[in-house]
Amino acid sequence: MTQAQVNANSAYNAFLSGFLTYDQYAANSRLNGIAPLPNPFGGTGKSSSEVTNDDISIELLAGKTKISIDAYTSAYTNAAKIKLDDATRLMNSIAPRFFESLAKEWGFDLRGYYDYAQKAYQDACNAIASDMVVYGKVSKASEKKAFEAERAAQEAYEMAWTADYELRSRLVSAAAFNDLTSLQDRKDVIWLYLTMELNIDFIHAAAIMGNIAIETDQTSFRSTQVQSNRKNYTYTIDDGVGCGLLQWSHRFRKERLKTYASQNNGSVWDYDIQLNFMVYEGTYAGYQVEYSKFLSIDKLDSATAYFCTVFEGKPDGDISGRQKEAKLIYDYYMMK
Repeated sequence: MTQAQVNANSAYNAFLSGFLTYDQYAANSRLNGIAPLPNPFGGTGKSSSEVTNDDISIELLAGKTKISIDAYTSAYTNAAKIKLDDATRLMNSIAPRFFESLAKEWGFDLRGYYDYAQKAYQDACNAIASDMVVYGKVSKASEKKAFEAERAAQEAYEMAWTADYELRSRLVSAAAFNDLTSLQDRKDVIWLYLTMELNIDFIHAAAIMGNIAIETDQTSFRSTQVQSNRKNYTYTIDDGVGCGLLQWSHRFRKERLKTYASQNNGSVWDYDIQLNFMVYEGTYAGYQVEYSKFLSIDKLDSATAYFCTVFEGKPDGDISGRQKEAKLIYDYYMMK
């Protein structure tokens, strides 16, 4: 086989894998002096990653046979991979504690669907690889495995999406948050907001909540918490009084929180405003380096201590107590 043929074959495989369009493959082939192979997708002009089940059904209904088994299989496995990636993204934001609660409510564990889809996809990939070694082409049996993998991945994604939707529906309005009578309910809402709305991983969500626990006297977790439990307090920028989940007290930060709340049509006492402001400070407003450093720490105790020292500004602020609370929270949601 000449180098030109090798180049043309590589371009064709890239087309089948979805990295090139058919026109790009054909142009590459002609540049190498090789006549391009016919488009196996019946003239749709789509690469294998773009072919949908509807395209395939239309081809079959029209009595066409231009779509090869290899193309079918590539379309199925590409679709399965995309759906599994989407399902994985959703699944990774759900802590084991919520998997358990959903399993009790639904009567089955959605992880079973996900695990089955992962296995079906891997089995299909292994079968295809074996076919290519033994036969140089994909067998009908492997095409069936790829089809089953695509269906399983679709079902796993739908189940993960449903779980994600169900858990997001538990995020109460800002006005209702402080009226939740259960401390655990308030913790759950904060955990879900940190991990699902703000995409903070479990280690760092627990580190933040360990600090919130101490800042709100461990029994509150209310965004209306005021330092020393002052009654009838009016939010004032320059009085040095700690306010909210993280007890903002410095004039500059309280003023910035007030401005942020106003710009986002909320109140300084809203839990979602406060948690979003925390990320805003770490992303845009003066703490970019520190927030990036915080997220890079992979040990719970260290992340908790760093958050206390840097974001709370309390190098001697009962770090061991915060670490204890963070571990309790992490272990609860991870079901350790």
